[in-house]
Amino acid sequence: MIKIRKAKTSDFQLLWKVLNETPELQSDSDGDTYDKMWLKEVLSSSKENLVLIGEENKKFIGFAIVHYLRSVKQSLINDLFVVKEYRKKGIASMIMRECEKDAQEKGFRYITGFVRTTNKKMQKLKEKLGYKKGNSFYFYEKRFK
Repeated sequence: MIKIRKAKTSDFQLLWKVLNETPELQSDSDGDTYDKMWLKEVLSSSKENLVLIGEENKKFIGFAIVHYLRSVKQSLINDLFVVKEYRKKGIASMIMRECEKDAQEKGFRYITGFVRTTNKKMQKLKEKLGYKKGNSFYFYEKRFK
């Protein structure tokens, strides 16, 4: 049976490993895109973030990370991932619907997300779920040390 639950701090190691070892989640080719401190903050601040874990019989099968931008009533799906063996089974849709439900219950007006221009499967899923495609853009990042 598939279950979607809120992440716990004990999920940290698994999430950090998946975030940094999954090529489609990387914003650059350097690896270690996700900082440990960032993930700890995301997991510990449930008012600003939602992290959902998908499981089948307690086995990890996927996750989503959503950030809440309260001042503009916007929620942002930062990451969505499903283990390869579980793709094309509706898991991503289940996780996204839970993200949407949580955002609506909290009074947010809309939910957005970034999808790589090369990730056609995720683009198709988003459109199937009623998301509208915006303009293409490049992602720029500057890390402070």
